[in-house]
Amino acid sequence: MAKYGFLLAVFTFYFFYSCTFDECSNKSLYLTSFEKFVKEVEHDYRDYTKADWEKAQLRFDKLTGECYEKLEKEFTSAEERKIFKNSLKYSFYKLSSELPVDLKSDEMKKFSDEINKLIDKEKDINKIIEKIENNKDFKKASEDLKRGVEHFGKGLEKIGRELEKVLKDIENKS
Repeated sequence: MAKYGFLLAVFTFYFFYSCTFDECSNKSLYLTSFEKFVKEVEHDYRDYTKADWEKAQLRFDKLTGECYEKLEKEFTSAEERKIFKNSLKYSFYKLSSELPVDLKSDEMKKFSDEINKLIDKEKDINKIIEKIENNKDFKKASEDLKRGVEHFGKGLEKIGRELEKVLKDIENKS
C-alpha cells in the first residue's frame, strides 16, 4: 500500500511540475519561452534538418496559436509588438534555411534593423505591416529573394534534364 502512495505522490508532483512550467500557463513564461525559442532558432537554423524544422514549426504553431490565443487578452501593446517581432524573426530564419538566398546579407541585416526600429516605435501592428510593405529595403529583399528562387528553379530543371539523360543512357546500355 505504501508503494502506491509513493507512486501517487510522484505522479502528483510530476503533474503539478509539468503544469507549473507550461509555456501557455502565464504571460511572463510565454514571452520568455517564445524569445528563447527564437534565439535557439537564430543560433542553430543553418544546421537544422528537415526533422528539426518540423519540430520547430510545431512549437512555433503552438506558441503563436494555442498559447497566444489563451493569453492574448493579457498582452500590452509593447508585448504584442515583441511577439510580432519574434514571429518575423522566426519566419526569416525558416525562409533563409529553405532557399539558396542568404537572408543574413547586409541588405537583410539593414532591413531587419529597420523592422526592429519600426516595431519598437510604432504602436499599431497594422501600421507596422503597412510600413513594411512600403519599405524600399523590403521590396529589394523581396526582389532578390524572387530572383534567387527563380535561379534555384532553373538549376533544378537543369539537374532534372541531366538526370533524365543519364537514366536514358543507362536504359539504352541495358
